[in-house]
Amino acid sequence: MSIIFKFSADNTEVVKKLGEIQEKMKQISWAEFTMGVDAVLNLLGKVKAGVVAVFDAVVAPAAEMEQLSVKFETMLGSATKAATLMEKLRSYAATSPFDVKGVAEATSILLGFGVSAERSMAVMRRLGDMAAVSGASLQDLARIYGKINSVGAMDTVAIDMLSERGLSMRALLAARDGISVQEVKKRIERRAYGVDDLDYALRKETGSGGKYEGGAQKQAN
Repeated sequence: MSIIFKFSADNTEVVKKLGEIQEKMKQISWAEFTMGVDAVLNLLGKVKAGVVAVFDAVVAPAAEMEQLSVKFETMLGSATKAATLMEKLRSYAATSPFDVKGVAEATSILLGFGVSAERSMAVMRRLGDMAAVSGASLQDLARIYGKINSVGAMDTVAIDMLSERGLSMRALLAARDGISVQEVKKRIERRAYGVDDLDYALRKETGSGGKYEGGAQKQAN
């Protein structure tokens, strides 16, 4: 490889130094030159990967949380109420196996189905205890609860979905009401059970002595 410098000014010292650089450049082989270029490109690639990693870890989640905050503000009609709810969700997530985004999304589902902001946190905690132990999706449970809250009654499909995710509604209701499971099934067909009965079952299973008691906190540890 050859690099030539031309000068019109009479500066012998500068010419001498640049001449030395030129001689050194002549001694560099093409292989050495390409290795140097590859090293630079590799470094740039790592810098790019680092920037992408920072974006994925910090910028993107922050943007998602901002979107959820705006969504809560729209649902609740108040920036103050939205900020208060977000703070409660952050505190809850910190003592559970769930991240803030997941908890916020589940809460958004509940609000979307008409669950009040005042009730949503209590419901979220019970669903979280159940999800943490059973392995069911928190968002999935929120959606089932929300639909029952919206419709006002539980049908066979809803009961089956809850049972599949670890909440044995038929047995719990039979024990509470002192009737057989068969009689519970007949009442379900008549849509005799609603969200209050679901709340009872959740309190029973996540409360003192329930199989999901303290589930979220236990799994967090």
